[in-house]
Amino acid sequence: VESRLPLQVWAGKLSGGRVAVVLVNADKTEAKITAKWSDIWMPNGTEVHARDAIGHRDIGSAKDSISVSVQSHDVAALILTP
Repeated sequence: VESRLPLQVWAGKLSGGRVAVVLVNADKTEAKITAKWSDIWMPNGTEVHARDAIGHRDIGSAKDSISVSVQSHDVAALILTP
């Protein structure tokens, strides 16, 4: 979706209207990365349940976008369920 270095947002459609989102930080410092619904096939105004796919934990709900702090040279992988 957004692949300009050093911060990247990648997304893919899953079954049941869910979306997988990967936030990549290739920078030298921690950064907050935002995935906007308009970029990942979600209608604006949609509220989703967000789950950390790597840490196997729920991280709450979000509406219109989701932002996550990602450590330097690391990724965050999320499953968004409307």
